[in-house]
Amino acid sequence: GLLLTLASFVIVVAGMRAAQSLLVPFLLAIFIAILCAGPMHWLQRRKVPTGLAVLLVILTVVGTSLTVLILLGSSANDFSSALPEYQEKLRAQSLSLVTWLQGMGIKVSTSLITDYFDPSKALQLAGTMLARTSGVLANTFMILLTVVFILLEAAGLPDKLRAGLDNAEESLK
Repeated sequence: GLLLTLASFVIVVAGMRAAQSLLVPFLLAIFIAILCAGPMHWLQRRKVPTGLAVLLVILTVVGTSLTVLILLGSSANDFSSALPEYQEKLRAQSLSLVTWLQGMGIKVSTSLITDYFDPSKALQLAGTMLARTSGVLANTFMILLTVVFILLEAAGLPDKLRAGLDNAEESLK
């Protein structure tokens, strides 16, 4: 029993890892759709047609996303242009730390610090993380399209439940 459960868990995790390129954008689309469902239902209660409500919500999401992307893009450009300056400042700070530690009587090798603490690697890691974020942003159209389909389906779900269930009104409360 336990061995079968553990083996199943390993297989599911491996499958999720293999499907990561499809799974991450889909889960992001579900998350965005959940966030957008409230405003869309609010608009529908105000007698806004479903198609227009979805369009207004999607335009709001796109506008907000573009604003965030513009801010992130300018920050990434500023960061990459100032990267050599940051590397030099970190290198100078690490050398002053070594000097301070040696002044306190602690024997520290300068080469040891520079070998184990390389500021350029830390900053390259930050750049790599920014690049991975842009990978998700490359799937923006697919994510938005999925959100639209989820929202349109969510708009018609109460009617489908009423048609399919005898006690749908109690289920919808």
